[in-house]
Amino acid sequence: MNILFIEDKLLFTADSIPLKNDIPNYDNYIELMDSLEEIKTNKEYNILLTSWTPALTDPSEIDKIIFEGEQYIKTIGIVHGLDRARDIIKDISERYMKGDILEDE
Repeated sequence: MNILFIEDKLLFTADSIPLKNDIPNYDNYIELMDSLEEIKTNKEYNILLTSWTPALTDPSEIDKIIFEGEQYIKTIGIVHGLDRARDIIKDISERYMKGDILEDE
């Protein structure tokens, strides 16, 4: 769960961003990867608070910790074939939203 404090331009991610080479803490690979993508694309914060680091304010440090966590989890996901499953589910979802797939199919 991530909480954005708009007035303070602060994003609290708790343990949503995994630390490289640490024990992963997630229940659902797809949801974690989606959450990381949302954190990466959110430009409404200047301060990032995680459970594992001091407050981060340098954009390059923020990008680095997100990138490293994402790559670490992707490595684990590749071992388990989860990246491919995520791509398939995303493709089906996008096709469904466009109306290319009907519910009865």
